[in-house]
Amino acid sequence: MEAAIERQTMKKVYLRLLPFCFVLYFICYLDRVNIGFAALTMNKDIGLSAYVFGLGAGAFFWGYSGPPARPRRHETGLPSQGSLS
Repeated sequence: MEAAIERQTMKKVYLRLLPFCFVLYFICYLDRVNIGFAALTMNKDIGLSAYVFGLGAGAFFWGYSGPPARPRRHETGLPSQGSLS
């Protein structure tokens, strides 16, 4: 019974969360592409150096270094299955 409830719950989570994550990833990709094209003329217009522009453009990559999708088992207190640690 628990397995069926867990399977149903995970199905709902995946159907609601994954499309949203895909849309966010696509928007992030578009922003990274557009900021590169904008740099061609924007840097001269507002007087940005290449270093300052690189720091600003790097903000679009910070989201990829977020928390891991699945916590490690020893951090959650769950028994590790098939592991020596």
